[in-house]
Amino acid sequence: MSIGLLILFVHDGQAASTENTAKLLDVRERKNAVSALPNSERSRYCHSGGMYYTPNFSETATITGPIQRQQSNVQQAGDRLYNMVESYYAGADVARSIRDALSEAVRIEAFTKVKPYHPKGELYSSYNGRNEPYFQLASFLAPLAHAYLIVKTEYPDDQQFLDGVKRWGDSLFARTIDGKNDFRGQVKGVDRRALHAHGYAHWGNATGNVKVLDTAFKYFKKGLISVGKNGRDRIWRFWVKPNKKRDLVYYPNMTYQALLSTAFVLHRSGYGDIYEMAPKKGTIVDGVAWLWDLLEENPYDLMNTRHSGTRHVAWLEYFVHEFSDHPSANKMRNWSESKHIPLYGGLSGGPLTCLYRRID
Repeated sequence: MSIGLLILFVHDGQAASTENTAKLLDVRERKNAVSALPNSERSRYCHSGGMYYTPNFSETATITGPIQRQQSNVQQAGDRLYNMVESYYAGADVARSIRDALSEAVRIEAFTKVKPYHPKGELYSSYNGRNEPYFQLASFLAPLAHAYLIVKTEYPDDQQFLDGVKRWGDSLFARTIDGKNDFRGQVKGVDRRALHAHGYAHWGNATGNVKVLDTAFKYFKKGLISVGKNGRDRIWRFWVKPNKKRDLVYYPNMTYQALLSTAFVLHRSGYGDIYEMAPKKGTIVDGVAWLWDLLEENPYDLMNTRHSGTRHVAWLEYFVHEFSDHPSANKMRNWSESKHIPLYGGLSGGPLTCLYRRID
C-alpha cells in the first residue's frame, strides 16, 4: 500500500491505522447473499420487501410528549428510512424510492433547524432544550449512512446527488456539536453521549469522514465511563429511585447498546483497540455480557425483537457477529434463533439481523 493511502487516527498517543479498515457494509455483497437464500430462509434475516413508508422530512426537527415517551419527527424519519433499507436487502425494488426521499431531504435541507424541547417536571428544569433533538439528529446519521451506501452503490455516477447527501449529513453532524449539547442534568447525559457516538461512527465510516469518526471516538470514551468492573453499570444505579428498579435495566440497556454499536463501527474504521478500552475497569464486551445476564433475570419489556427506539435487544447481532465464541454470544444466539424473525432496533443500527447476521 502506498503512503498516500495510509491514514492515521491519533487517540491520546495511540494510533489506529485505516490500512485494514472495513466498510460499514458491502452493499452488493450483502444483497447478493440475502437474495441467494430461499424465500423461507430470507424471511428469517430480513422482513419481506415491499412494506415500507416514505420518510416525512421537515425543515425543523421537533420533539413532543413526555421525555420517556417522546415523539420525534427525526426518529420517525430514521425508522422509515431503515424500513426502506431492510426492504432493499429483502429484495424489493426500492432503490429509486430511497434516492427520491434523500433528494427531497437535501432539497429542503431537512432538520437543519431545531426547535428546543423542554420536558415537564422539576427533574428536567436544568435541561438544555437542544440536548434531546440533538441526540435524535446524531442518531439519525446511522440510517442515513445505510441509505447513502445503497444509493452510492446503485447510482455511482450521480456525483452531484451523492455530494448533496454528504453535505446535508455533514451539516447535521456539525449542527449537533455546535457547543450547545452540554449534557446538563443529574446523570450528565451518558446515554446521550453514547447515542451521539453511534450516529457519528456510522456516518463517518460510510462517507470516509475522518473528523466525524474522531468525534465518534471522543464521545465513545465519554460514554464508556458508565461501564465499571466486570461490566456492571456504575452510573444509573445511583440515579434510579428504589421503586423504579426496572430503570436499572432500561437505562444501561439504552447506553450499552449505543456503545456496542459505536465500538462495532469504530473497530471496522481502524480503531483496533476499541474492545479493550476500560477507563473505569470495564470494557464494552464486559458490559454487554453483564447486561445480558441482567436482562434474562429482569426482562421487563426490553426483550423485544423489534422496536423503533431503544427497548429491544437487537444489538445482540453485533456481539454475536464479533464474539461468536463468547459464552454470552451462545446464549444470545439461542434466544434470537428461537424467535424465527429478524431483529430490529431503531436506535442501535436498524435491521441488524438483515445487515449483519452471518449467512452460512
